[in-house]
Amino acid sequence: GRRTFTNLLRTCLDFFELLPEVKRVFIESEIENTWQHALLLNAGFRFRYKVCHEYKTTYLFYYPLDKKGTTRFL
Repeated sequence: GRRTFTNLLRTCLDFFELLPEVKRVFIESEIENTWQHALLLNAGFRFRYKVCHEYKTTYLFYYPLDKKGTTRFL
């Protein structure tokens, strides 16, 4: 559910923040998953573009990791 997704997202971003070579985190979300889109945008992810696969269409979001500040959210 949403709480699990939010906790997993927070854990992943906290981990990637520790790695200096990681500059951005990308996530692909199915186009119909509107609650996930809202959570990603609320968390600071930015919409990149729509991806048309053979069997489905998805949105690509990215999160720029600011190594000078913190990436705390939610």
